[in-house]
Order: sequence, then structure tokens, then C-alpha cells
Amino acid sequence: MKSSQLIKYLVIIFLCASWIVKGSEKIDAKNMKRHPFINRSRKTVECADTLNVDYIFRDTLGKPVSLSDFRGKFVFVDIWYSGCGFCISANRALRVVHEQMKDKNIVFLSVSVDVNKEKWLTSITGNAKPSKLNPWAGKYCPAPGTIILYTGGTGSNNSFLKKYDPDNYYPKLLFFDPAGKLVSDHPPRPDNIPDDQPEKLVSFLSGYLRSK
Repeated sequence: MKSSQLIKYLVIIFLCASWIVKGSEKIDAKNMKRHPFINRSRKTVECADTLNVDYIFRDTLGKPVSLSDFRGKFVFVDIWYSGCGFCISANRALRVVHEQMKDKNIVFLSVSVDVNKEKWLTSITGNAKPSKLNPWAGKYCPAPGTIILYTGGTGSNNSFLKKYDPDNYYPKLLFFDPAGKLVSDHPPRPDNIPDDQPEKLVSFLSGYLRSK
């Protein structure tokens, strides 16, 4: 092959590659606003959301628990569902975080998205035996002192979840200040090693608690 032909082919390849890259950039720019991870980051930066609606969940006895009951305290929310492996690992790591912060001005809420109440209850019962209904029985036991709640059967259609976890990412961690203002909708995951360890989440939360 002559050198002139080789140069010609190289120029054509370069132009084609440039066109492909340019096209990819246009696609990314077009879809950027819809990308769930970008949306989550923007939401945390803005931090405009406030618990101005009195969201109500149910405890293990079926009694209503209002989020306004915790006004005046920092609130850390862990949203999960039975069968979610990452939810189980996050819960185990949160037990360490809870133990280190149990005497602080913060409450930890465990909110299950399970529609079936029995499945939820067996998941949080340590000695529960796996069954056809719930093969993950006993796998999700929050730390002592955690406020254990579920959506009352509304699942992902719950109004709180629709607002704070519209993309249904689980586990979903949320952190609110004493005024009910959203501080972060993706605080450090305590179970992601080595990047995010329990100590990193403790440090993150403590920084806000010291400022109040």
C-alpha cells in the first residue's frame, strides 16, 4: 500500500472516530437531566426538601408513627425490603453506627417497603425460620433502639417514598436535620468497603450534630 493511500485511510478513520465521540457527547448531554445518579446528586446539593407533610408509617403493633414525632432531632432513615442483599449488609453496618451514636441527638428509622406485613415481621425477627413466604427470615435485625416501621402495605406507592425515593433505589438512606430539612439523600454507605465504612458515616453524621 502506498504511503498516500495509508494517509488517506488514517484520515477517514480519524474523522469517523471524531463523529462517533461527538455523537456520544450529544446523547449524554440530552439524557443528563434524566440520569438517576445525576438527579440524586443535584437533589443533595440543593437540599430544598423539608418534611412539611406529616408522613405516617406503622410500627410492629400496627400503631401509626408520625415523622413529626421526631421533630427537634436529627433523623436517619434506612429504607429497605426483604430479599435485598445490599439492604441486609447495610443494616449490619448500621448496627455499628447506631451503637456509636446511641446517646446523640439522632434517631434511626428502619422503614420496610414490604407490602406483606408478615414477611416484614419475619425479616426483623432474629430467630425466625426461612419459609416459602420469606426465605430471608431473620436476616434483617436493626440495632436495639431503632424505630422499626413499614409503609402499612402501600409499598413503593407510599407518598414518602414517591417523594424521596422515586427511582426505587434500595437500600435508600436519608438524613434530615431537626427542622425536618433534607440534609442528604445519599449519605456514605456504611457497608461499602473500603470506600465507605461505618466510621465514615459516623464522621459524616457527627459533623452535622456538632454544628447544632
